[in-house]
Amino acid sequence: MGRPTVHQDVDGLTQWTYDEGPHAVGKLVRMSSPDGVIVHVDYDEAGRPWRETTELPGPPGGSESFAIRRAYNARGELRRVAYPATDDDAPFGVDYRYDDYGHLTAVEEPATSRELWRWEEADAANRITRERFANRVTTSRKYVPATGLLDESTTTWRTSSLPKSLFITRQRLSYRYDENRNVERRTDHLQGLTETFHYDELDRLENVYLGEGGTPLYHYEYDDFGNITHKSDVGSYEYDGDRPHAVRRANGKSYAYDENGNQIVRPLDVRGASNASATITYTPFDKPRRIEAEHGVTTYEYDGDRQRARRATEKA
Repeated sequence: MGRPTVHQDVDGLTQWTYDEGPHAVGKLVRMSSPDGVIVHVDYDEAGRPWRETTELPGPPGGSESFAIRRAYNARGELRRVAYPATDDDAPFGVDYRYDDYGHLTAVEEPATSRELWRWEEADAANRITRERFANRVTTSRKYVPATGLLDESTTTWRTSSLPKSLFITRQRLSYRYDENRNVERRTDHLQGLTETFHYDELDRLENVYLGEGGTPLYHYEYDDFGNITHKSDVGSYEYDGDRPHAVRRANGKSYAYDENGNQIVRPLDVRGASNASATITYTPFDKPRRIEAEHGVTTYEYDGDRQRARRATEKA
């Protein structure tokens, strides 16, 4: 059937198991990674995943497990996701509500039925034009009819849930575009500020102005490969001759890469340490394994699908 069952690399063995257990024909039921991360998946009568349990290696001979549970409504739509508790937090879950056409209309907290998000209005193209959040914040959007690009966005905050509460506008932004659909102007109506954006013949951002002109607030320059060679708020950029898109130096700070193009040294902004940097090592599948810097070391572990399962930081 062409499904992966075993993979060996320098880190160790990854294994996948299928078909075993109730309602699991043709389904992945277990996978294990070289980091010792084991994932089990259980399925309901319709073959949908209802529980996914991740086991992480703990102290010698021990482990800890976390389960995510899913429930579905009569139409097969995802109705609830329940997340596991951690050492610091109680279990958390979300309920999903839909309209008769299957559009997601609300996300709620199961224990209290408190709405975390609600879709209130949409236009003829089914773009959200008004949405409400749990902190009594509502965002409304208007779109340019001919292009579908965002024309205006307004965010208001309701001072309380009482009938006589006030609605205070927190943000109102409007946009104008050029013939290539680049943002040409952005206006913050509450702050009374307008940003103007100018592009070169290849639609690359060249200058940003406050207002219509004068001295640019930001200026950008590029080489023949399309790399940024200068940013007015950073300085000059230099590139690796063997890797034409890999920055070697920027603003006097150095970067380095391995044979796969992964960044293995990068500068850090640390107060009082002008040459501070981080060193990064990678897994065989090019994801960070270890980041070491002056302030400490962070390590990462992954499951069989190469998704991050755990991050641990040890401060220096």
